Amino acid sequence: MILNSYGAIIRNNFIKAFDTYTIDGVLHGNIKLFGAKSFRNTSNSPNLLNAPSTNSIYAKPLKRCFRASDGRIIYSADLSALEDRVIANVSGDVNKCNVFLEGLDGHSLNACGYFPVEIEKYLGKNTDNVAYVKLFMEKVAAEIKEITEIRQKSKAPRFKLAYGGYPDAEKGGVITQELFDNYHNVLYPGITDYRENYVLPFTQQNGYIHLGLGCRLYSNDANNHIRTLHNATIQFWSILTLIAINEFNHRIREAQLEDAVEVQSTIYDSIYNNVVKDPEVIQWVNNNLIELMTVQYLEEETVHNEAEGEIGPNWAELHKIPNNASIDEIKEVLKEL
Repeated sequence: MILNSYGAIIRNNFIKAFDTYTIDGVLHGNIKLFGAKSFRNTSNSPNLLNAPSTNSIYAKPLKRCFRASDGRIIYSADLSALEDRVIANVSGDVNKCNVFLEGLDGHSLNACGYFPVEIEKYLGKNTDNVAYVKLFMEKVAAEIKEITEIRQKSKAPRFKLAYGGYPDAEKGGVITQELFDNYHNVLYPGITDYRENYVLPFTQQNGYIHLGLGCRLYSNDANNHIRTLHNATIQFWSILTLIAINEFNHRIREAQLEDAVEVQSTIYDSIYNNVVKDPEVIQWVNNNLIELMTVQYLEEETVHNEAEGEIGPNWAELHKIPNNASIDEIKEVLKEL
């Protein structure tokens, strides 16, 4: 029964849509630009943004259905940890910035912030947070059981806390009051300061918060809307994929590659393309699209965006190709397909 319930989205959203909205082998779904309050896209008939997550048993079987046309391959590019990079930039939070600037593992950083007393038993006092997290990471790499278990335990509350969740342990959730306090006051105080001392008072004073590029989200009750307002200032920047697609299509036309390169779809921070199986064309796509996706978008940008391309016969079976890959490197990856 549990497995059957997990398959409900696949059954009701995608399998029915394959029959209803497929014309000549192509699935046509609607994408509504700026459909959400955060200016992110929404989708229906079917909801193309509602694909199962990577860890789901249904993820790969579903993604195999989205394949390249004959003689072509899928080229996919994904912005790496976009929302975490955005919040690092706009808040200036030291720990969040150090995830990228110091190469810290986010789950290890969170574990050290959530469970300091528990970790102290194994690693001693934390006198230098960056060095302490790196020591924790070394113990994880060495597969020290107690440390890996603490890291695993840190994963459950991550997204709820990041999107403004409150303590819910009394209702059967995973966020205790201690975790909540450690997240906001010890682990990421800069993010808390950004929300409480910028987003909230600015919206109260002006009746809106500026998301970016002239887009505003209005509110007449900032206290009650603070989670939506704060999250929108971060999620808004998935618009970077739309800007990249727009410019990429211009470049495709300028290079007269309309018959060789086709933007197939976008899911938030990812862009999927249907590309002829030609190493030179693939190289052109790789060089141009990665450049467009990683362009600087803020005047003061501490943490820069990163993206990486993958190619394969369908959305499920993709092989990474390096940024600025040579023709020979691309040929080697093509051999693996």
